[in-house]
Amino acid sequence: MRLIILAATMIVCSCSRTPHQMQSSIQNTGRLTILEYVLTEPRYSNAVAQAERDLPHDQWSDKPWRQNNSREQRELAVATKMLENVEIQFKMMNVTQLVKSLKVFPYLGSLTNSISGVEYYVYRNGNQMIINEIKARPKSELQVLPILSDDKLEVFEGAQGAGDTLADVIKHRILNQ
Repeated sequence: MRLIILAATMIVCSCSRTPHQMQSSIQNTGRLTILEYVLTEPRYSNAVAQAERDLPHDQWSDKPWRQNNSREQRELAVATKMLENVEIQFKMMNVTQLVKSLKVFPYLGSLTNSISGVEYYVYRNGNQMIINEIKARPKSELQVLPILSDDKLEVFEGAQGAGDTLADVIKHRILNQ
C-alpha cells in the first residue's frame, strides 16, 4: 500500500511541475538533457505506449519500405505535445545549455537506426527547435558557440538528416559562416 501511495505521489508531483521547477531539476541532476527528461516523464508513458503499437485499422504503405503510416502519425502527435510542454524552457536556457541539450552521437556512428517511435520525433524535432532558439538569440550570446563546436559529434536529424557535425551546425547554420 505504501508503495502505491509513493508512486501516486511521485506521478502527481512530476505532472504538476512548473517549467521553472522542471528546468531546475534538470540543472541540478546534470544527467539528463531537457529532451531526455521529457521522454522520462511519467505523465506521457500511457500516450507513448498507445502511440507505439500497431492497431488493426492502421494504414500501411509499402514504398519505399513497409511502414505503418497511422502509427507514425500517432508517434509524431505525442512527440509534438511533449515538445510543446518544454518549448518555454528553451527560452530560459542559455546558449551553452541549449547546445548541450542537443541529441548528438559520435560522428559516423549508427545511432540514427537505433532511435525509433516517439523518441525519434522528440530528438529530431527537439533538436530543430533548439537550433532555432539558438539562432534567435542576440549575437552577444552566440560568442560562446565556437568553443562548443565539435567535429567528432553528429547532430541527430533523423533518417533524412544532413549528417552534419556539431561544428558544421554551429558554423554554417547558426553563425552563417
